[in-house]
Amino acid sequence: VFSESMDVTSVFVVGVVVFGMIGSVRDRIIWPALLGLLFSGTYRFALHRAAADQKPPRIRQGALVGLLVVISFALHLAYLPAGICCFFTLIICKNEMLLPALQPVRVASKQS
Repeated sequence: VFSESMDVTSVFVVGVVVFGMIGSVRDRIIWPALLGLLFSGTYRFALHRAAADQKPPRIRQGALVGLLVVISFALHLAYLPAGICCFFTLIICKNEMLLPALQPVRVASKQS
């Protein structure tokens, strides 16, 4: 189910790192490369946590996804091509890949 979007997002994640490195060399600053590596590592960590047998708490996983959005925004400001790759990574990635599905809640019914 996830393999097609995983393949495409993997290409974009590599693009984030490559364009971050290019931006660092071109502008002679380290920030685009560091942000590209941070985005790549955080994205892989979020995927690993969401795919784990024991699902992580949704609040912490949601905060991790929020961090990905913040890093993406920072990369847009540091070097636009790397930021665009972040954008496409997050858009193409399915929500279920990063956020675990909610467990059904059982409601106890009162019987009179």
